[in-house]
Amino acid sequence: PIIAMTANAFIEDRQICFEAGMSDYLTKPIILESLLGTVDKWLQANLRQKEFSKAPVSSPAAAPNKPDEHDGLAHELNSIPGLNIALGLQAVSGKQKLYAHLLQKVIEHHRDDFARLKTMFAQQAFSDARYLLHACKGAMATIGAEELAGIAADMEHLLRQNSMTAMPEEWLFRFEQAHKELMDGIEQALRALPDMPLSH
Repeated sequence: PIIAMTANAFIEDRQICFEAGMSDYLTKPIILESLLGTVDKWLQANLRQKEFSKAPVSSPAAAPNKPDEHDGLAHELNSIPGLNIALGLQAVSGKQKLYAHLLQKVIEHHRDDFARLKTMFAQQAFSDARYLLHACKGAMATIGAEELAGIAADMEHLLRQNSMTAMPEEWLFRFEQAHKELMDGIEQALRALPDMPLSH
C-alpha cells in the first residue's frame, strides 16, 4: 500500500491522490495516533501494541523527574491568539523541548511570510504566492496555529481558481494580523527560555 501525506485537505486533493494510485491519505499535521491507525489498517497488524506500547528504559545515570527548562513554554504561549498548544504538542509527542525547537524553525523560515506574500501579489506572481501559502499552511498546522493555517488554506484555495487575478484586501489584512500576532507571541515566549537565541 502507498499512503499519501500532504498539507492539502480539500476533497479534490484527496481524489487526485486516489486517482494517482494511493491507497490512503493523511493530512498534516501528522498525529502519531492517526498515522499508526492508518498503518495498522493497511498492514493488518497491531503495530502500536508491538512497537509503541513498551515503556522506554530509563538510563541509570539519569536523574528522575529532572526539571526541564522548557516546562514553562506552554504557559508562555497560552496568551497567543489562534494557537492550539495541545494540538502542537501532539505532533511532538508532548515534548516541550522539541516543540520549542519546532517553533524556532517556524520563526526562522516563516517570519517574513507576509512581506514576501505582499510582494508576490504586487508582482502578480500568483504561482509563487500559492506555493508560499501551501508551505505556511503546513507549518502552522504542525505547530497548532489553527487560525493562520486556516487563513492560508482559504487563500490558497482562492488562488486555485482559474479566474483569480488579485487577492481581496480583506484576506491580506486577515493574514497580516494573524501572522503578526503569532510571530510576535512566539518570539516573546522563546526569549523567556535560557537556551533559545532567536535568529534575525
